[in-house]
Amino acid sequence: PIAVLPGATYTLSAWVRGELNAQASGYAWALRLLAYNRQGAFISSYTVASGGGGSLTTAWQQRSGTVTLPGNATTVRVELFDYMTDGWVAVDDVSLTGPTVTKYYTLGSQRIAQRQGGALTYLHGDHLGSASLATDASGAKITDSDTRYSPYGVTRPGLAGTGLPTDRRFTGQREEVSLGFYDYGARPYAPALGRFLQADSIVPGAASGAGGGAATLGHDSQTRLTPLTVNLGEFVAQVNAENREILQFGFFFQWDARTRQEHNVPSGPYNPQALNRYAYVLNNPGWFN
Repeated sequence: PIAVLPGATYTLSAWVRGELNAQASGYAWALRLLAYNRQGAFISSYTVASGGGGSLTTAWQQRSGTVTLPGNATTVRVELFDYMTDGWVAVDDVSLTGPTVTKYYTLGSQRIAQRQGGALTYLHGDHLGSASLATDASGAKITDSDTRYSPYGVTRPGLAGTGLPTDRRFTGQREEVSLGFYDYGARPYAPALGRFLQADSIVPGAASGAGGGAATLGHDSQTRLTPLTVNLGEFVAQVNAENREILQFGFFFQWDARTRQEHNVPSGPYNPQALNRYAYVLNNPGWFN
C-alpha cells in the first residue's frame, strides 16, 4: 500500500498497451485507485482511465487522471482491471503524485528525524526540544540548517535556519511563518511578543493541589487566592471573605506573630504572573533556558 494524506488530491499516471477485440462493448480494461482507511478496510475505488474494445494498441500510451480521496483514506493501491473479453492488457511506469507526505520519528518526547518524499533527515534539538540543526542520512550537515532562538522564540539573525527542512521549530511546535506565530495546539503563541494570543483556557485558581493544575499558577492548595471564575456569586463570596479577614487582622504585612502562625501561607500566588493568562513560562523564560 502507498501512504497518502486524507482528503488530498492525487494524480495517477501509467503507460498501458494491449490488444483487445474491437467489438467488445463497455469497459474492456480500467486503471483504478483503491482507497483504504487506517485499519486497512476498503473504502472505495476510483476509475482513473479506461477503454473499450480497440482502445489500445501494442504501442505504449500514457493515461492519467485526478482523484480526490475521502477524509478517512490513509493508504491506496493501484489496480489494472481487465475484463478479459478477448485479448491482453499490460501496464508499466505507474506514478502517483500529490502532496508530499512527511513522517516524523520520536525518541521519548523528542522529535529526532523525519522522512519526506522518501528522503530521511535527522533533526537535532536543544534542551527545549527546539530544532537547531539537520543532517542527512549519511550524517552530513544540511546547508543553512543551523538555527538559534532568543529566549522567547524569535530566530537569531544569521542563524534563522533557512535550510532547516521542517516547520517544527521552537520547542518542537509548528511554525506558521506567514502569520508570525507558533501553533501550540490549544492556542497560538507569538514569539515577537513573548505572549500567547489567547487566554489560558484553564481558569487560574480553579484547580487545587501542589501536583495539579494549581502548581502551574505558582501556588499550592493552601494558598488563599481569589479565583478568576465565571461564577460571579463564587467570586463575590471569595472577595467578601478576604475583605473580612483584612478588616479583622489587617493586611499581611501587618499581621502579628500569632496571626502569621495561624495563617502560615500568605494570600495570593508568590508569582503575580500566575494571574497573567497570556504569559509564556510565567514571563520568565530564563527558568527554562
